[in-house]
Amino acid sequence: MGSIVTTGLMGVVLVLILILFLNALGNILVKKELVTRDASRRGIISIVLFAVIFYCADFVLQMPPYDINIEAIKFLSAVIGAGCYWIGSRR
Repeated sequence: MGSIVTTGLMGVVLVLILILFLNALGNILVKKELVTRDASRRGIISIVLFAVIFYCADFVLQMPPYDINIEAIKFLSAVIGAGCYWIGSRR
């Protein structure tokens, strides 16, 4: 039981590190005027949304994770979800 908690906490820590890295990268790109702050924020949220959908799809689908068709459905649903956010958040 302890290993499940440890693995979960490690996953949360890695996601937080990824978010901080993407935020720093976005700030650098904004300072160099390569992208706008809004596009940087939308990109970070899209990547986080992709990861959340992809990793939480196991709970929704309730299927064995070793089936290649299920993995394809998870991936495509995450891409579609992140893409819908990206398109819908445009001003």
